[in-house]
Amino acid sequence: MTDAEVITQTPLLDAITDLPTYDQDLLFWEEQLARLLQMPLVWALNADELIKAFELVSAQAVEDNRVKTKQIREQFECLRKNSPPPVRYPIIQVGRIARMLGGYVLETLFKGVAINLPDNLAGLKSKDRATMKRLFHHELRKLAKEAGVTLSENETLLCERLEQYTVWAGRYPAPKDVRSLLPRQFPDGSISALTTGSIEDFATLRALIARVRTLLPPIDWSQPYNSVVSPSEAQT
Repeated sequence: MTDAEVITQTPLLDAITDLPTYDQDLLFWEEQLARLLQMPLVWALNADELIKAFELVSAQAVEDNRVKTKQIREQFECLRKNSPPPVRYPIIQVGRIARMLGGYVLETLFKGVAINLPDNLAGLKSKDRATMKRLFHHELRKLAKEAGVTLSENETLLCERLEQYTVWAGRYPAPKDVRSLLPRQFPDGSISALTTGSIEDFATLRALIARVRTLLPPIDWSQPYNSVVSPSEAQT
């Protein structure tokens, strides 16, 4: 059975074949884990799922920002005219969640590319601890370097910001380390916390995602279910 035949829309389950009985040892599962990690197509499938989630949530984040901006403008206009302020309703904003998902997309792409480079692949197969330590963390800038992806100054800064969201800002109200809250000065002279971003970040993020996605096997999602990939693409 080829890799393409065992991969479906739920790769982490369907890529596992020849299931053992419960009394078998961990060797089988270690082999399955190694196989999953070393299949570029599995990383591509997971990345595409995360990309879809990012696009859905970021679109809502843009709409949330539009509504919030409209409310603020209306409030200032009322102050200017000395008229009663309009009725305002709170908005559940998802910008932080969108950035977290964007960070997860890049982390998956960088790892999928880096793991399957010859040196790293050899290190994984030999269970080299140094290789595992280099590849399995959440520092996007280091992962990009491991994947051989050159980042521009804006992309480097964006990845630094996104690291905050994947580690804490996309999920928790506060970080473990107070230093993550401290403002810093950026190349343009502005001073703010790393979690201060704008909707414009999404354009830079999308462009970077698109560039790195080309380094993993392509998947034509417009094709019928059983022909999502070809055997030759699965071996890429």
